[in-house]
Amino acid sequence: VTLVDGGDLAHGDLDNHQICTWIMTCTVPTLAPQLTSHIFLPALCRLVVGRGDGSIVLVPATQTIMLHLLAGRHHKYTAWPSHQLLQGHRGRVNCLLYPNNENPRYDASHLVSGGIDFSVCLWDIGSGALLHRFSCHGGELQRLVVPPPGVSTRVGHCVCGVASDHSVSLLSLKESRCVMLASRQIFPVSQVKWKPQDDFLLLGCTDGSLYIWQMETGHLDRVVTGMAAQEVLEACASPACARDRKSTRLNSSHPRYL
Repeated sequence: VTLVDGGDLAHGDLDNHQICTWIMTCTVPTLAPQLTSHIFLPALCRLVVGRGDGSIVLVPATQTIMLHLLAGRHHKYTAWPSHQLLQGHRGRVNCLLYPNNENPRYDASHLVSGGIDFSVCLWDIGSGALLHRFSCHGGELQRLVVPPPGVSTRVGHCVCGVASDHSVSLLSLKESRCVMLASRQIFPVSQVKWKPQDDFLLLGCTDGSLYIWQMETGHLDRVVTGMAAQEVLEACASPACARDRKSTRLNSSHPRYL
């Protein structure tokens, strides 16, 4: 299911039939907030849509698709499952993440959103409550990423946020705090890679440089440039490297990584 960015959803007191229809067709007055991000929750069969006014709407996916794609008596139904409205961001919702989609180690009730207001919000989608607001970035959030299997238990409860001020954070959903903030990148971060066996978070920048951070301590291990940076990124992308804990480690004594 794909929603078209830039579509609209009306304000006001809407019934669930209208919400479902407008989410899919995006044909309502131009003064309504734009749809700026979206995600599908297959386990819950729900669509989550972030909007330009900072609100987040959750609607039942099956009924929404039926209204948009199928003709029949269901268009006259009024007893649709209720939609949910989450309000917490001040301005556009840039990105949404349902961590349980990526790995079952995350709480199935947690939804994460990042906005233009520099904040990351943790939501309980069962109650609609805002559980915590992370405010460690100095720029709007651009991406939210889940760490891969093999990281430490502490990092395994985190999500990774990438912001427009070139900073990257590890935000613990369990501890409700930022456990690491990598903020020394001079250029925008274009790639986020992981080296779990060495406890490294690797951040590739648009100028070709690579910043290697220790996740547990939050220390910048080194900055790699040129061909060496490309080789390190390619090594991290290798499936064999991700599986094999005995693969070449990023030791400072290894000349190819200096």
